[in-house]
Amino acid sequence: MGTQTTIRSETNSTENSILVVGKKSIIPWGEDICEAFAHIGIRSRLFQWNSFSLSRTWHSVRHRSRGLSNPAAADRLVKTVNSMQPKAVLFLWHYGLTAELAKRIRKATGGTRLVGWISDCRHIRATYGDAMLAVFDYVYYFDTWMREQLLKIYPAKNCFYLPLAVNPKRYFGNASERIEAIAFVGTVTADREAVLQELRQSSIPVKVFGPQRHSVAGKVISRRLSSKRCANLYTRHLISLNIYNEENTKHGLNFRAFEVPATGSLLLTPICRDLPSCFEVNREVLGYKEISDIPKIYRHVRKNPDWAAQIAQAGHQRVMESHTFAHRAQEIAKTML
Repeated sequence: MGTQTTIRSETNSTENSILVVGKKSIIPWGEDICEAFAHIGIRSRLFQWNSFSLSRTWHSVRHRSRGLSNPAAADRLVKTVNSMQPKAVLFLWHYGLTAELAKRIRKATGGTRLVGWISDCRHIRATYGDAMLAVFDYVYYFDTWMREQLLKIYPAKNCFYLPLAVNPKRYFGNASERIEAIAFVGTVTADREAVLQELRQSSIPVKVFGPQRHSVAGKVISRRLSSKRCANLYTRHLISLNIYNEENTKHGLNFRAFEVPATGSLLLTPICRDLPSCFEVNREVLGYKEISDIPKIYRHVRKNPDWAAQIAQAGHQRVMESHTFAHRAQEIAKTML
C-alpha cells in the first residue's frame, strides 16, 4: 500500500472520517490538512500515491503512467478506501482520477463523497478536459477564475471557494533585525525572472532564493526550499515579495500569500481579484499593480518602519484568525460530514 499518515483524534467513528489523497512533496499540504482535521476532531488518513519504492518506480516506468493513472497506485487507493470506509475522500489535486477509478471507489464504500480541492488553474483547462473533472461530487477552488469553468460541469451548489492556507507550526518567526532588502523566495520561472530583472535595474536590493527553473542547469541542480528555510528567509528580510506563476494562478492567492504573514513578516503581493476576500491591502499586507510600484513601496517602507511593522502584525493576526489549515478543515467538515 502507499505511504499513509494516520492522525487520530478523539473522534474515531468511520462515519466522521476523511481520506486525503495527495502527493509526497516538499510542500506538506496533505500532512497539514490531516493535522488540521485531527485538531477539530475528525479522523483522517493521508494516502500518497507517489510514495517511493523500487517496485513502484519500475511499475510506473513500465506502464508509462504516473499518479492514479498508474494501475498499481489506483489499486492501492481502492484497497485503502475499502479498509477505511471514509465518509469522504478529499483529493488535493487531480492526480489522474478517472471515471472508472471513481466508480471503483464508490463501489468499495457504498457511495462515499469524492471531493476535489483544486490548487492550480491548469487542472481545469483542456489538458484534462471536462470528462476528467466531472468525477467529483463537490469541488473546492482556490482561485475565483475557476468558477466560470467549473459551472460548465457542476451545479453552483456543488462548487465552493476555498482559499489556500498555512500551518503556523511550520511558518513562524520573530526576527529582531531584518536585512533591508526585498526577498523573493520560491521557484524562479521565466516570467518571474523577467520581473526580478526589471527590479534589479531599479537599483533597489533584491535577493532571490529558490530553484532557477528558467535555466537548464537550474532545473537539474536546484531544489525547492523547505518550509523551515522559507520561514527563516521571510523573517530575515524587510519585505517578502510575491510574484505569481501565471500558468497556475489567475485571480487567487498562492501558499506564499499566507506563509509570509504567518511569520509576522511584511508581504508585498500582486493586487488581484481575490485579495480583498483574504486581506485588507495597506492594513494587513502591501499590494502592487505594476512592477514599477515596487521600488516606491520599498522606499516608503524604509522611511516608515513603524507603519510597516503595524501592517506585518495585522497580517499575522488575520492569518491566525482566518487562514490556517484548521479554518479550512472546519469549512470542509461542515460541508462534507
